[in-house]
Amino acid sequence: TSMWEVIKKPEDAEVSIVNPDKLISDISVNKPGTYVLKLTVNDGALENSDQLTITVKEDNPLPETLAHYDFEGTNSVKRLIPDLSGAGNNSEAVSYPNLETEEGKTVISMSGSYCGYVRLSQNLTKRVGDLTVNVDVLLNGTQVPGTVIWQFADNADQALYLALGSSNELVIGATRTDGTIQETATGMQIGSGYWKNITITLEEGSLLLYVDGEQICSVENSGVCLAEFQETQYNYIGRTKDKQSAFLNGKINSFTMKSKAMTAGEVKEA
Repeated sequence: TSMWEVIKKPEDAEVSIVNPDKLISDISVNKPGTYVLKLTVNDGALENSDQLTITVKEDNPLPETLAHYDFEGTNSVKRLIPDLSGAGNNSEAVSYPNLETEEGKTVISMSGSYCGYVRLSQNLTKRVGDLTVNVDVLLNGTQVPGTVIWQFADNADQALYLALGSSNELVIGATRTDGTIQETATGMQIGSGYWKNITITLEEGSLLLYVDGEQICSVENSGVCLAEFQETQYNYIGRTKDKQSAFLNGKINSFTMKSKAMTAGEVKEA
């Protein structure tokens, strides 16, 4: 038999050992500091023990801007979309979406088929609580209901996304506290052929939607927390995790994600 036990930890720290009776196990803690674990092994005749010291360091603060893409520096060969925020969260243009120039700006153009979308970095969700996602989008005609503009999701069906319903009505999808997905129809329909700036903020579980700087809709107590997403994630611009769902038929010329909920005044000025 074998048994792990905690013999030293920081004051008020909480320690969880997933399988304390296994030689190989996982441990989670809630505070930085020094932890000392003791492993005792007994084969029925002999017993021995040893100690393991673990030092947990404080995480560095998240940068305020987690990612910013304007697509101008996209590598047409490697399909790499550089993160201009400096946070290092580069994204990838998958299946060759078109790069076009409009009024001196580079835009990424998606045709509404499996050919062309953006895969966002899985690192974008790490340790993220409050957030802001800001995107400039132009729709090419009426979209198939369920088309997603952007999405963060994992393999445990936790998700946060901005989608389009009937007649291009904006829809917010978010995991609730009971684990189900709540979709909120916002009442705001987006016309085709016009650039729109759409912002979603998340603060302490509550979501706000802005279009061109004006608040349109709120969703209270959504329960979604990106920091709790599983390691396998499906983070996209222009598609969902389901290949059978509709792909975005439109253009994007800017995507920004922040690790804070911008105020209404900040959104209006952005």
